[in-house]
Amino acid sequence: MSQSRSFASVAVVLCAAVAAVAYAQQGGVDPRLPNAPDQKPAVAGQTRAPERKTNVAFDVVTVAQGLEAPCSEAVVAQLARLANDGMSAFHIALLLGVAADGAEARTSQAHAEFVWTGPEVPGASSRDTAVVVQELWRNAERDVLVSTFVVHDVATVFLPLAQPMDQAAELRSRIFLNVGRPPRDTALDAELLREFADGCRRAWPGQRLPEVYYDPRGLSPDPAVRATWHAKCVVVDDEMSFVTSANFTEWAQQRNAEAGALVQARLVLRVPGIS
Repeated sequence: MSQSRSFASVAVVLCAAVAAVAYAQQGGVDPRLPNAPDQKPAVAGQTRAPERKTNVAFDVVTVAQGLEAPCSEAVVAQLARLANDGMSAFHIALLLGVAADGAEARTSQAHAEFVWTGPEVPGASSRDTAVVVQELWRNAERDVLVSTFVVHDVATVFLPLAQPMDQAAELRSRIFLNVGRPPRDTALDAELLREFADGCRRAWPGQRLPEVYYDPRGLSPDPAVRATWHAKCVVVDDEMSFVTSANFTEWAQQRNAEAGALVQARLVLRVPGIS
C-alpha cells in the first residue's frame, strides 16, 4: 500500500468517526447556522436537518494521532447527513473507499509507451510487441486478462504465460477470444466448441489451463445475428494495460506491421466486497 493510500485510508476512517460522533452528539439535529447570511428558516426553529432518530450506536476507535484536520467540517456534515437520510454505515464505507481509490488513481503518475512491430524507422524509439507481451505475462502476480481475435501456434505464443501459471497457483488467467462458424458449416454449436476446446487443450504448453470465454453469437448460423470478438488487449494485475492491433499469433507479434500502446497506471477501480 502506498503512503498516499495509507493517509487516505486513515483520513477516511477519521472522517467517518468524526461524523458519527457529531451526529450522535446532536441527536439527529444539525443546529448550526445557515450556510449563507441571506438564508432564512421557513418556519420558526427550523434547523438544517430534521430530527429523526436512527437508534444507531457508534463506537469511536482512535486509529491515528497527530494528524491535523484529517477532514473538513463540510465533509463531516455530509457524512452525518447521509447517515441521517438512512444510508447504512456499510454503504458509507463503500462510498468512501471508492472515493479514495479515485483520488489515488487521479494522483498516480501514468506512463505510456508506444509499441511497434514491423520495419524499424531510423530515429524512432519503440518496443516490439512480442517482447512487451512476454514481459507482461512473466511479471504477472495476481491476474492476467487477454483478449484476442484468433490464436495460432498456442504452444509457442502462450508459453510465457503458461510458465508463471504453473509456478503460482494464485495467478488467475482469463482469455477472451473468437470462436466462429466456418462458411456453410451446419454442425451443432456443441460440436464446434468441443473441437475448439480439444485443440486448445492439446496445444496448451502448461499444466494449469486458463479460463476461456467466447461470444456465443459467433456461432450463430444467421448472418444477421453473427458477431465477431475482435478486441486485442492485455491487462495485468489491474495496473498494466496493453492495447494493440496484433492478434496473439507468432505472425502478428513478430512479422506483421502492428501498433499498440502500453500504459502503466492503476486504471481499474474495484468496489470493496464486489469481485
